Amino acid sequence: MRRAYFLLPSSLLPSSLILVLSALLLAGCHDKAEKTAAAVARPVQVVTAAAFAWPKVVTVPATVSAVDTATLASRAGGWVTRVAVDAGAQVAPGTLLAEVGATDARSQLADAKARAATAAATLKEAAADERRYSALYRAHAASAQQYEAAERRFVAARSEVAMAAAAIATAKSNLEYAEIRAPFAGIVAEKNVWVGDFAAPGQSLFVIASGTPEIRAHVGPATYGALKVGEKAEVTIDGATRSAVVASVVAAADPKTRTHLVKLRLQGAAAAPFGAYAELHLTLGTFSALAVPATAVTRRAGLVGVFVVDKDHHTHFRLVRTGQDRDGRVEIVAGLTAGETVVAAPSADLANDSPVAPQALAPASGGAGPRRG
Repeated sequence: MRRAYFLLPSSLLPSSLILVLSALLLAGCHDKAEKTAAAVARPVQVVTAAAFAWPKVVTVPATVSAVDTATLASRAGGWVTRVAVDAGAQVAPGTLLAEVGATDARSQLADAKARAATAAATLKEAAADERRYSALYRAHAASAQQYEAAERRFVAARSEVAMAAAAIATAKSNLEYAEIRAPFAGIVAEKNVWVGDFAAPGQSLFVIASGTPEIRAHVGPATYGALKVGEKAEVTIDGATRSAVVASVVAAADPKTRTHLVKLRLQGAAAAPFGAYAELHLTLGTFSALAVPATAVTRRAGLVGVFVVDKDHHTHFRLVRTGQDRDGRVEIVAGLTAGETVVAAPSADLANDSPVAPQALAPASGGAGPRRG
């Protein structure tokens, strides 16, 4: 069924109805004007994207080592009869770690001492004969041949004593080498031997690391050329960042990797686990980088960007690619140009193409530090 609508001229409407309709229309227009004014007047703080002198930070993999390390081995080899420590043990200088071939070394020492006792007795008897025949020869009661024979026996016996003493010294030295001891205070970083093993001469048995950690890294020629002894750096170990100082830079490059060894010392009394992985952060000069406050970078639907304010004071969400962040500023690698105005801290309800009333944000002072994360 079709309906027909008729518009009556205002002259045919009651004057009271006209007044009511006019009031309603005016109220609606007034509300709309208030909402529009409120939207335009929404204040936001803005900043200008500008270039900063940005530290050039190079990150290279590194390893926690120690200032002093020693790889201990057996000189003569032999059967392992005793192991006194395990990996991770703290040791003092001279602490017994293991015995390798000690049974044979003790047997050699005992044999050398027995030979020395026999040689000493023989020397005593030969010395007495030499004195007796010397007196008889001077009294013309013994021939020269008899005296000379006694003297030869005395000289030979004295040589036997000297050889026995040398044998004792050698046996003691072998026993010292059979007893593997810590050369300095530190920690047993590696243990490669167990009781019952046969240790070949020169085989690595233990690695002892001193208690003072050292960071070691291999860097390329460009990084090597920019480093100097005494420069400060930062090292990340197990998620914790610590200050370090370059202790030495090896001028000779590894012929295989063409890299240079760099050694750093952790500052203070910082400790680090031997052999742990580390990341070395080296600052090599500065470069010009476009940056904005970290609060200006936001996410919308999983996308990273900033709200740019145009000349008509409307916001536009702009996708950007970020780099490092340092002391509250974020490096903008792409998506923004110097001089553009961005919202310093966009609220969660700030939408694209929203009218705003920009208010300049007071500049923040401060240095820069390496990015974490």
